[in-house]
Amino acid sequence: TCWLLWKNRNEHLFQGQLKSYEEVQFRSKQLRQQISQALAKETTIFGAGGLREWRDVQWHPPPSGWACINTDGSVTHSPASTTCGGIVRGDDGRFIRAFTANLGRGSITRAELTGLAYGLRLAWEEGIRKVVLQTDSCTAINLIEKSTPQHPHFTLVSEIRRWLHQGWQRWLTSPVGYRTSIPIFPPLHNQQWPPPPTFSPQSSSSTCLSPFSCSPLSCDASLLLETANGIKSEKDTSRSFGMRNFKYVATIKRALESHCPSTISCADIVSLSARDGIVMLGGPRVELKTGRRDSKQSYALDVESSIPNHNDSISAVLSRFGSMGLDTESTVALLGAHSVGRVHCVNLVGRLYPTVDPNLDPEYAGYLKARCPTPDPDPKSVLYSRNDRETPMILDNMYYKNVLEHKGLLSVDQQLASDPRTAPFVERMAADNAYFHQQFARAVVVLSENNPLTGAAGEVRRDCRYVNGN
Repeated sequence: TCWLLWKNRNEHLFQGQLKSYEEVQFRSKQLRQQISQALAKETTIFGAGGLREWRDVQWHPPPSGWACINTDGSVTHSPASTTCGGIVRGDDGRFIRAFTANLGRGSITRAELTGLAYGLRLAWEEGIRKVVLQTDSCTAINLIEKSTPQHPHFTLVSEIRRWLHQGWQRWLTSPVGYRTSIPIFPPLHNQQWPPPPTFSPQSSSSTCLSPFSCSPLSCDASLLLETANGIKSEKDTSRSFGMRNFKYVATIKRALESHCPSTISCADIVSLSARDGIVMLGGPRVELKTGRRDSKQSYALDVESSIPNHNDSISAVLSRFGSMGLDTESTVALLGAHSVGRVHCVNLVGRLYPTVDPNLDPEYAGYLKARCPTPDPDPKSVLYSRNDRETPMILDNMYYKNVLEHKGLLSVDQQLASDPRTAPFVERMAADNAYFHQQFARAVVVLSENNPLTGAAGEVRRDCRYVNGN
């Protein structure tokens, strides 16, 4: 109804046409019925049981201290005319400035591009230097990123590029996940994915809350490659034991490819899935950069020497994470990811058999032996123990409290409380959940920026399981 009132007002001002209140009321009722009918249809984007075409897209505020510009273009075909408009809002949603423009005859692409150019100029004139620019046009973003002088809208694209290279920080984004330059898109779990328990916080975290996704050499989605055409998958190595739920990355990739082919990398999908998994598990919101590209090769031969092992010494763990840019405090915080999920008995029995590790709380050791009753568990069987029995699906500081009570699940967990380099951080995180979240967020950012492929390096895979040539 509000939209129809606004439309009626604009038609009165710009075209001299004014509908009666009864006409607007009738059209509003008619429109509501059409929307209800559309929502009731089980149409899908790909295949039976896929994603619904209907999307609930909402405005997402920019980071603190930034402004957000939303622009749009439109075209009518009888008579043919185009318009564009936009609004500038602060990080709390407050109105700053807005614009509309009647562009006359033209295409929808020209209208979308003109809206972007006007929005950038408006923000610059307002003295805004930190801006998130949002558009729903994948075509416009692709043109800004890839168009050549031969394109009919190249002059307009060049103007936008000049604005983008002014002295400000900017993100160019789309509500459904399109990107260029330094992009973001909203939480992936807010899209129409299959409902829990098929898609759950643990599903999001099991693959992504791990140094595996940014190792051994880079955050480049090398982990996702399957064994094919001379490539040996990192997933086949013993160190990748327990990694699962790769199918959800494939689901997300198919959805994004259907909207904006060869634009969003598998590496970015993994990173942003981790971001959203952390929030779903009650952890902090972590702002991650995007624009990574995907590796064309696997590093299966480097996994064993690059990934910290569950029974490594704390010195080895600190050294390996240090090579990725993490200091001691960040490493202790990152290991707090052990607060959620579970560990297979294969990785636990060394502390239980033939004798129980004296550093284990006796009662807790009894619980673990009940979960893992044999010293040689079948790796294919579902034999495991929860990392945290108190809050198993919440990313909180209970992990550190357990470690201080000698209830650390893995050998490396328990070493945190006894090593003088790490013990002070364990004690502080056990006492202050907010401090843990702060340091965990910092660690995730550092790890996510570990030697990413950008520019012309690597590629944007069409299927996360295979390099494009395969």
